[in-house]
Amino acid sequence: MTVRQMFDTYLPLRVKVRNKSEDRRYADYWSDLFGGVALDELTPLELERWRARRVQEVKPATVNRALEYLKAFYNLALRDGHCKSNPTVKVELMEENNQRTRFLQDNEEVKLEQTMAPDDFDLILLAVNTGLRRAEQFKLRWEFVDFANTTMKIPETKAGRHRFVPLNVDAIAVLQRLRARADGAEKLSPGGEFMALHQGKSKDCYGVPQKHFCSCQRQGLNDSRSAARRNRSRFSFVRRFGLKDSHPAE
Repeated sequence: MTVRQMFDTYLPLRVKVRNKSEDRRYADYWSDLFGGVALDELTPLELERWRARRVQEVKPATVNRALEYLKAFYNLALRDGHCKSNPTVKVELMEENNQRTRFLQDNEEVKLEQTMAPDDFDLILLAVNTGLRRAEQFKLRWEFVDFANTTMKIPETKAGRHRFVPLNVDAIAVLQRLRARADGAEKLSPGGEFMALHQGKSKDCYGVPQKHFCSCQRQGLNDSRSAARRNRSRFSFVRRFGLKDSHPAE
């Protein structure tokens, strides 16, 4: 069995994968690299050479995710007798350090508000006041918004389980404006259309670096990553980073 045949065999069986397009992308990536190589012919040395090249292009975490993906498929092939060993187990994962402390400063928020159309800036305000991940916000449907109890249900999170996000008065106000403009739409925000319009503009036009544009973190906490984790796992943690009105709407 070759590497490509391994992916062709086991990829359709991964029914519990949440992001199938990402799954397919990894499979195509490895198939393009080593598709014609027999499973037992791919060596740890060859993978280490790949790792050395790849880390010059992407972060260590990205290298690790790709290697872990290959390892998972090799384990399936090994289980079913299609290979004698798994070469990935002898390749060490790289040390990761993706921690980033970055807050959206007050003056940057003002720049965004002054430059962006009001309808678009509402999406930024919603992110600031809820701490939602970008994908979570752009996939949200109105059926998950509970105005009566001032909460929002995120049905499928990165952790693989649902969670509830409390809504403060600013978030409620934004949601009410979005609903007034919804015109029967199922989703809260335009998602892809919004990102296509503003991709790459934040540095030149908005004065906020692109890589931080959708983080929308506010000054006032020491670690934005730990703050996001707390907000995403605890119902009682209400966003506005200790600034302005951080109480749920009454």
